[in-house]
Amino acid sequence: FWEQVEKSSGCWIWKRGCFANGYGQCVYQGKHWKAHRLAWVLSFGIIPDGGLVLHSCDNKRCVNPNHLFVGSQKDNIQDALMKGRMATGGRNGAYTKPESRVRNLGEGNGSAKLSWVQIHMIRKQYASGGVSQEVLGKEFGVSQTTVGEIIRRENWKTESQK
Repeated sequence: FWEQVEKSSGCWIWKRGCFANGYGQCVYQGKHWKAHRLAWVLSFGIIPDGGLVLHSCDNKRCVNPNHLFVGSQKDNIQDALMKGRMATGGRNGAYTKPESRVRNLGEGNGSAKLSWVQIHMIRKQYASGGVSQEVLGKEFGVSQTTVGEIIRRENWKTESQK
């Protein structure tokens, strides 16, 4: 493992492959590892259950044991906040890239169980009377609550959602 590390600076850089997210990757004794996690195990022993191996240097390819520490997800988030690495407020993606938050509604939603034709049928059948929301729910494979929301136009409000 250590032969694949460049130790010329403060950070010891993993010279081999990396995951798409930038962390070093390796195979050790038949198991796939993030290189910094393996560096911790080889240097200090077992990582506690639920523990993350964090970088004090913020260099994803660094495997210098002196730059690594074990912490929780909460520790990781607090570390990122303190170092300004977490986009908060106006830097948050919800504000900087609002187009990525566009939700597909109605039939455009990949999880939709109904089509607009079925929505119109539900509303028409219920308006004509003699059929309950529960019966309509069973007929169309959705809950009575969903049928009620459709009838009250709380869900599937307008066809312009297409």
